[in-house]
Amino acid sequence: MVKKGEPIIEVEGIDTRFGDHVIHENLSLTVKRGEVIGIVGGSGTGKSVLLRTILGLKKPDAGRVRVFGIDFSTLPEEERRLHEQRWGVLFQDGALFSALTVAENIQVPYREHLNLSQELMDELAAMKIAMVGLRDTAGDLYPSELSGGMAQRAALARSLARQPEILLLDEPFSALDEITRGDMQALLQTIIARHGTAAVLVTHDIDEAMILADRIVLIGDSPGRQIGEWTLESLRPRDPLGPELSALRIEIMKLLRAHRRASAPGASDAAPAERLPADAAA
Repeated sequence: MVKKGEPIIEVEGIDTRFGDHVIHENLSLTVKRGEVIGIVGGSGTGKSVLLRTILGLKKPDAGRVRVFGIDFSTLPEEERRLHEQRWGVLFQDGALFSALTVAENIQVPYREHLNLSQELMDELAAMKIAMVGLRDTAGDLYPSELSGGMAQRAALARSLARQPEILLLDEPFSALDEITRGDMQALLQTIIARHGTAAVLVTHDIDEAMILADRIVLIGDSPGRQIGEWTLESLRPRDPLGPELSALRIEIMKLLRAHRRASAPGASDAAPAERLPADAAA
C-alpha cells in the first residue's frame, strides 16, 4: 500500500515513438499520493500520449513507468487488471456508452469487476449521481438526453465508481462553456480534497492547471520533455486573474515561447530555453 506523500506514479526517463517520430525523450515525472499535477503544453507535445503511457495503453520505447510502485509491463494480464481497478479515467468527451443509461454507465465497473446484486449496484450508482450534483432522476437518462455539463458529471461519476486512488483526466472540461467549466472545476476540487485522491490533469489551459493543480509541469515539443515546473502554494479557491496567478501565467508563456523559438527549424544554433527551478512558486 502506498502511504500518503509517497510516489504513486513514477515516470522514469521514458522515450516514446510512433515509427520514426519521437514523441517523448527522456521524460521523467513523479506524482505523490494526494497530489494534483497539471501537465500543460501546446498541441502535439504528447500530453495525451503520456497519459496513455501511464495507463499502460502505450509501452515506452525506453525507460519505465511504475504505478503503485509496480512496473505494469512485468505483470500477467489478470494481475494487471486487478490493479487497474484502483484508478479512474475521465476523457474530454466523457466516453459514455450511448446505449446505456447514466446509472448503467456508472455500474459498468461493478459489473466488470464485482459480483454485486442489482439492488446494491442501483444504490451505489445513486450515491455517485448525487456526489457529482446530478438530479436523482438523471440515472434513467441516456447520454443523448444530457447537456454537455450533465454528460461530464455522469462521466465523472463513473470514473469515481470504485473510489479510485488515482484520477487520470484528459482535457476533461475543454468542450464546456466557461460557466459550466468553472462549476466542474469546483466540483472536482471538492471531490479530490474530500477523498485525498491523486490526480493527473492533462490540459492546454494554463488557467485550469493553476486553479486545480498543486504542481504544474510544462512539456515542450520537438521532442516532448519537461522544460519547467512550478509548485503552487496559494490556498484554494484561486483566482486566475489575481496578481500571483497572472504573474505565473506570464512566466509559463514566456518559457513556452522561448522554447518554441529555440526548437524552430533553423534555430539549432540558438541558445536553449532557460529552465526554471522546480520550486518556483506561484
